[in-house]
Amino acid sequence: SATASDFCAKLLHTKLLLRFASYMGKWDPGRISAALQAAVEELAEEATNSHKELPQGSVSFVACVMCGSVVHVVSCGGAQAVLARQRRGGLYSVEALTQLDLEQSSSCGVVGPRTQVLCSEVAGGETIVLATSPMVVGSVEGALKAFGTRPRAIARGVLQQMETRPAGVVAVHVYQVLPSATVAEPQAKKPRLDDKAGKIRCRHIVLKHIGCKPAVDPLRRKPVTRTMEEAELALLEVLPRLMRDPTREFPALARELSECQSAMKGGAEAGDMGWVRKGSSSKQFDAVAFNLKVGQVSDVVAADSGV
Repeated sequence: SATASDFCAKLLHTKLLLRFASYMGKWDPGRISAALQAAVEELAEEATNSHKELPQGSVSFVACVMCGSVVHVVSCGGAQAVLARQRRGGLYSVEALTQLDLEQSSSCGVVGPRTQVLCSEVAGGETIVLATSPMVVGSVEGALKAFGTRPRAIARGVLQQMETRPAGVVAVHVYQVLPSATVAEPQAKKPRLDDKAGKIRCRHIVLKHIGCKPAVDPLRRKPVTRTMEEAELALLEVLPRLMRDPTREFPALARELSECQSAMKGGAEAGDMGWVRKGSSSKQFDAVAFNLKVGQVSDVVAADSGV
């Protein structure tokens, strides 16, 4: 239930940090894994005792802690973690951070009712996918191939495929491990950025949802009835097209789909927001837009004005 999920999310850090603070010596991987396992087992028991709507042993839980270059994952009740490493040619090597041998099965399998903790070393650039239900390896590989380094789109893509299976309520989270060192490359093209004024020039496609205020399409002057999830799925359908050819596809799709006045601009300017000053839009928009490279298409972004 949502209440139990909030309960676990709020208490995990407290329980884990108390254990870390109790020992002042050197923390090797085995000690870290043991502390993580003990914290999660205690949390799962308290969640069941505090929420009578949960049958005994029904908690499905997965947590990930990264210390240095080692990722520690603890799971129970069928929850799972998958680690993907990108190879040459855009291919991915996907492994389940569980005791299941992926070569023996096309599915990552169900973790037993007891908790298990496993760890894996990372070098940077890996993608970790956490889910409260077993994942099909193909769905993870497909989402990574389709959406690359866009965590929200990857999570929605995996979730969309998992919802067709009888797994009940499912939550998915995607975390991408940053490279340990970034080598600066010569800039091929000067960004359209006015450094003195702190402005950028970009374009967007916006879909409204019932959570927006007002929940109205300003172009068609109609109330919006879709949910935020439905808005995300609609953008997920066109994201691969935008990634393949943003210069050609963005104006066309902005005119067709976007619920923003910028969609009314003519020709290649459709969806163009003009020069945008940092702080003039939402925090969610600024966090993404001001970190994009020239010509780069962002992840799906949920902002106050829509998705």
